[in-house]
Amino acid sequence: MGLLDGLKRYGEPGLSLLTGAVAEPVAGWAGLLSGNGQNVANVRNMLTYQPRPGEGQEGQNALVNAMMAAYFLAAHSAQSFASSGLPASPFSALLPDASQ
Repeated sequence: MGLLDGLKRYGEPGLSLLTGAVAEPVAGWAGLLSGNGQNVANVRNMLTYQPRPGEGQEGQNALVNAMMAAYFLAAHSAQSFASSGLPASPFSALLPDASQ
């Protein structure tokens, strides 16, 4: 894989993520100020870079799959911990019981 291929594969998803992070609050304000919820999606799509077919979309798919795997691992770990009966914090014994 050459440098240009690497930039396409990983740079385009990064650019999409960065522009999406900027576009989301702008789109929310556009929808709020216009009173039209459809404007949120329109402005978000207009301001977010979409990777081109090929390496860019493959890299984006790899990024999404990695993020989903991390999410499911964290959710499973949290569920296992919650069902273990262990206190959430070593200091939880010092806190008042809210159920009383």
